[in-house]
Amino acid sequence: MLTLIIAILAFIVGGFLIYFILRPRLNNIQKLNEEIVKQNKELEFINTKIKDDLASTREIQKAMFPKKDLVINDLRFNFEIFPCEELSGDYVNYFSIDDENIGFYIMDVSGHGVAAAMLGVFAAQSIGESMRIKYKEASIFSP
Repeated sequence: MLTLIIAILAFIVGGFLIYFILRPRLNNIQKLNEEIVKQNKELEFINTKIKDDLASTREIQKAMFPKKDLVINDLRFNFEIFPCEELSGDYVNYFSIDDENIGFYIMDVSGHGVAAAMLGVFAAQSIGESMRIKYKEASIFSP
C-alpha cells in the first residue's frame, strides 16, 4: 500500500514538474523555433534576390566582352572565360588600331566576386577611354 501511495505521489509530482516547469520551457522553445523558421524564410528570400541580381549582373558583364570569332585584319579572335564565381575580374578585349595594327589585352583583377568584377569593369572602361582619347588626339594633331 505504501508503494502505491509513493507511486501515486511520484506521478503527481512528475505531472506537476512537467506542467509547471517544463511546459513553459517547451512553449519558449516553440516560440524560438517559430522565430527561426520565420528568419530562415527571410534569408531564403534575400538569398534568392542576391542570386538573381548576380545572374543579371553576370549577363551585363558578358555583354561587355568583345564579339567572339571577330575577324580584324585577317586575324580571327576568340576567347573563353570560366569564372570561379558568378562574377569575375577577368576581361579581354581586341580592337583594330588602324589598317595594319591590332590592339588587345587580357586582364585578371586579383580576387573574386563583385569587388573584382567592379574593378575589372572600371579598368576596362578606363583603358577604352584612354585609347579613345589617345587616338582621337593623334588624329587631331596628325598632319
